[in-house]
Amino acid sequence: MKQLWYTSPASVWEAALPLGNGRFGAMIFGGAKEDVFQLNDITLWSGGPDDGADRQDAYTYLPEIRRLVREKDFAAAQRMIIDHFTGIKDDTYYGSYATMGDIHVTMHHADEYTDYRRSLSLDEALADTAYTVDGVRYAREHFISAPAQTFVSRYTADKPGSIGMTVSYERPLTEVSVSDGDLVVTGKAGESGDMRFTVRIRVLTRGGTVTASADGTSLVVDGADEVLILVAGGTDYIPDASANYKRDDPAVMVRFTLDALYPDFNVIRAAHIADYKSYFDRVSLDIAGESRDDLPTDERIIRMSEDENVNDIGLVMLYYQFGRYLLICSSRPDNMLPANLQGIWNKDMKAPWNADYHSNINVQMNYWPAGPANLIKCIDPLCRYIEGLVENGRKTARAYYNVDGWMSGMNNNVFGHTSPGAGAPWGQFSVAGAWLCTHLYESYAFTQNKDVLARIYPVIRENVLFSLNSLIEDENGYLVTSPSASPENTYRTEDGLEGWVCEGATMDLQIIHETFRELVELGHILGGDEEFLARVEAADKKLRPLRIGAAGQLQEWSGDWDLLASERNHRHVSHLFGLHPGTMITPEDTPDLIEAAKKTLELRGDDGTGWSLAWKINFRARLGDGNHAYRHIRRILRYAGGSEGKFNYATGGGTYANLFDAHPPFQIDGNFGATAGICELLLQSHRVYENNTYVLYLLPALPDAFADGCVNGLCARGAFEVSMTWKNGTLSWAEITSRAGRPCVVRGNYTVLAGGEPIAVTYKDGLTLFDTAVGETYMLCPIA
Repeated sequence: MKQLWYTSPASVWEAALPLGNGRFGAMIFGGAKEDVFQLNDITLWSGGPDDGADRQDAYTYLPEIRRLVREKDFAAAQRMIIDHFTGIKDDTYYGSYATMGDIHVTMHHADEYTDYRRSLSLDEALADTAYTVDGVRYAREHFISAPAQTFVSRYTADKPGSIGMTVSYERPLTEVSVSDGDLVVTGKAGESGDMRFTVRIRVLTRGGTVTASADGTSLVVDGADEVLILVAGGTDYIPDASANYKRDDPAVMVRFTLDALYPDFNVIRAAHIADYKSYFDRVSLDIAGESRDDLPTDERIIRMSEDENVNDIGLVMLYYQFGRYLLICSSRPDNMLPANLQGIWNKDMKAPWNADYHSNINVQMNYWPAGPANLIKCIDPLCRYIEGLVENGRKTARAYYNVDGWMSGMNNNVFGHTSPGAGAPWGQFSVAGAWLCTHLYESYAFTQNKDVLARIYPVIRENVLFSLNSLIEDENGYLVTSPSASPENTYRTEDGLEGWVCEGATMDLQIIHETFRELVELGHILGGDEEFLARVEAADKKLRPLRIGAAGQLQEWSGDWDLLASERNHRHVSHLFGLHPGTMITPEDTPDLIEAAKKTLELRGDDGTGWSLAWKINFRARLGDGNHAYRHIRRILRYAGGSEGKFNYATGGGTYANLFDAHPPFQIDGNFGATAGICELLLQSHRVYENNTYVLYLLPALPDAFADGCVNGLCARGAFEVSMTWKNGTLSWAEITSRAGRPCVVRGNYTVLAGGEPIAVTYKDGLTLFDTAVGETYMLCPIA
């Protein structure tokens, strides 16, 4: 049983337990006397559409900025960028993701309780609480159903007539009333903007009574045997710029949701579990070793943190599956929006960093596990979101570069904001849209779905067009971006200048190469665009090559300034994009760059914020260094305590009591990045081989701590599903199921069987190649 559990209620938000159905979320505190359900809806944002975020004359300053950068007058170039080439961020319009408020359930029994336990089942997406008061055993079960679009909570007691409670609601900018027996909340997202929302709370009982309070702002239950609380919520947001992101009053939709629900707890529960398990049960991971399931989860985290000799492999497996759970709960295929910086869970009216879509790694990291962890349809909301940025992205490309195509800055909200950031250096990142496009590619690579390909190709093509139009030649004739910066980092030149702008930061060129390569691959599959693809291939060959610095490291900027940088251990390791998630740096194709990547990581150090540690797990996996990756897994599992956090922003993140990632504060990308990293330790498929095939690497970076185990249901590019068993660090056998009938290429030499009989294979370049049929499963046995 995969379960988080505790022996006391949550005293802070970071110890509460998350539930979600993709759109609607709740944090369950589990208080015995007073429980709190903190609610969220992924679409609830303050602010609104803003046509004034682009500087319309920015492109007129571009030639002078580029001249100053070329002449290495970086200080003057940076001043001009800040004054004329940043975005105009108006928080009134930009807005923030906002809490939907708190439901309070105040029990009428005595304050003192014993035998307390609360838990979250990852197997069934159920949160439970149980305790005893005056000899009566009280129990609660909570879940958020995707089929019913409803939060459901059942209260029971082992003595009839024992349940009494008051149900109330709290949030600024709301009105609360009782209507037709329901508690109805109407409100405004924030001080800015005009987004409205409605929450409707229905309380049903078996036995006892439900009445409105005297002031009409709460519901009171007395003498019940059982209580069922049903909650529906919604906003007037739609992701449609032509409709100004507005639809009709959500009160009608919310009322209909509850009225249409058959009020039988067991029926609703069974449908919820079946729906959820259709996602969660696709992958199982079982690694031999210590598993202290008998200890509360927070104690397990503390125990691993404080004693390096403790190796609770069960906690690592729980953490892995918790990442998959969070993705299912925050990004269902039919979501209006993708998971944000906090997934769907946020307690604040104005969230840290607005809980927006940071497109210089964070929203991308959210979706790294979608493919390999067998949740590829969970990427659909991100793909639709990217497609929705194109219209405004064209305007931004025209305003700043005066070219065709579309681009995006690194800050995005739910209203189509694509302008560059309003500050520096973080705001200067013209390839954010290109990085987002690599996820469109992933949605095809893992499915081989031609309908997906036809939909995403024009979006990627138009972003590539922007890159072609905005690249310039450097002094040596190579193509580079300008102005350019490495996300959020600064350098120091040989002359002592602290700066950030340059020509062709390494990450820019790696991302552009990736989109060029991907578009060419997809274009040749579709056909009919050969002239444009030839142009792309020619430009790709002219991109400035990656540079290795004097210390043997991969250079981050156009100059060899890495060792002079004021933050050598900076959390962003952007110039290793080509190692992960990109494909530009591989042991087979670029061994010199692999060594440079190793040196870069050595210089960067092993610590970092939560998501930075997660990225380093993936880096080490791509380097084949499973033991070093496992050290990062242990680091990210360091106990970060309550809401105050234990580790500071500069030196490192960790994990809160509820397994949320501590940046700090909470950011969900670290959870997703770590889950993706564990997938990378077991299976990789990023390297492209002949005829647009992908090389599958089985157990490419297995840590010693994972010596014996099995995994079922991981996915590889090319639409393959992979299961494996291994012992003493060596693969025993693997099963590969082909979902698209593509040729399969596997690193190493294997005997391959189908239906128990050997099939014809080709051994070439240290690889095993064989043809597959749709739906057929093949067993691979290593050849000694």
